[in-house]
Amino acid sequence: MLTQTQKQQIAQDIVKQYAIIEGAYAETMLQGIAHFYADSGVETDAHAALDATLHTQVIAELAAITTDVEAAAVYAAELEAIQ
Repeated sequence: MLTQTQKQQIAQDIVKQYAIIEGAYAETMLQGIAHFYADSGVETDAHAALDATLHTQVIAELAAITTDVEAAAVYAAELEAIQ
């Protein structure tokens, strides 16, 4: 486990290395880079599984309540693809 000092040093190093990034997505990119360096993958995998389950539930609920024929076809195709 990293100490607070080590975490701060890593964060400073990442920001220093990627400080030249500019634009609307600069902050998001820096967060992604920090996440890449800090994440073992276990937590991300857990979130991904939960996200997939939630996504399937939302699409199924939207398919059940829509009155738009085209939207219903899109939801049905997406449900078929993810199940």
